[in-house]
Amino acid sequence: MKRLYFKKRLVPSIVAICCLTFIGFSCKKDETPETKLHLLNVVRTDWQGSKEVAVYNYDKMNRLRDIKHTDETDYIEIFNYSPDGKLSSYESDFDHRYRESTFQYDGEKVDYAVFNYANNEHVQMSDTAFYSYGPDGKISHMVFRNNYIYSELNYICDEKGRVISYTGSGGTAVFLWDDAGNLVKRTDKGFTSETGYYEIETDFKYDSGNNFNLSIPYPAEFLFIRSLSPSPNFSRNNCVSENLYDNSWLGRGPAVFSEYNSAGYPTKIISGETTFILTYGEYIP
Repeated sequence: MKRLYFKKRLVPSIVAICCLTFIGFSCKKDETPETKLHLLNVVRTDWQGSKEVAVYNYDKMNRLRDIKHTDETDYIEIFNYSPDGKLSSYESDFDHRYRESTFQYDGEKVDYAVFNYANNEHVQMSDTAFYSYGPDGKISHMVFRNNYIYSELNYICDEKGRVISYTGSGGTAVFLWDDAGNLVKRTDKGFTSETGYYEIETDFKYDSGNNFNLSIPYPAEFLFIRSLSPSPNFSRNNCVSENLYDNSWLGRGPAVFSEYNSAGYPTKIISGETTFILTYGEYIP
């Protein structure tokens, strides 16, 4: 894992119970609460045997508290919340380097984020990303800077708020979504002095099941940062393509989703000669 906000490799809400009366409908005291599922752990089996490689822990409000990765990398991701329920910071010690991202808000929107980490020379660095929004509330602009780098990205979103393109000094990335909410194509365009103009297209294919990542209640602010560089990891369905962006324990694929639970989430994933068993737990939102 590198920087939190637009790296492809990444290791990668509070639901209130209330009774509302409207249009002739009302909550009843004896009504059975809806039960949902969230991912609890993942066990990997390969020629070396079986091992638990990821554990997802939640707090009493069913918010994601931390993810413990127990494979060869052996690290933890921690999500901290402020009293108002917003994500205040994200911590990780991937590759034995402590990283912390803190978030500041303007109302309900992320105003800016500060990313503290050690670079390859183990020098402590601090990057800051500032976010701007259009009149419709959708992301329109980001400024990223530290002591050595200043860069800007301009975003265009569709009517659902999904990023369909961003443009910066390094080029342009264009994203194509299908009606189901899956990222089906990414096109990168740009120019370098070494290669001249380039255009690279990457296509993604999916199964018909529910994406297992959607069973993990990642904080909305964390998902916002991830959404600025869209990947298949948070599409509606599970990506089966070989070029899946690294998804921590799953890797780059290709993946075969062979078994599903009653909620449509995969319980068994096969990648090459490796099998992953996913276990889910019930909760009442």
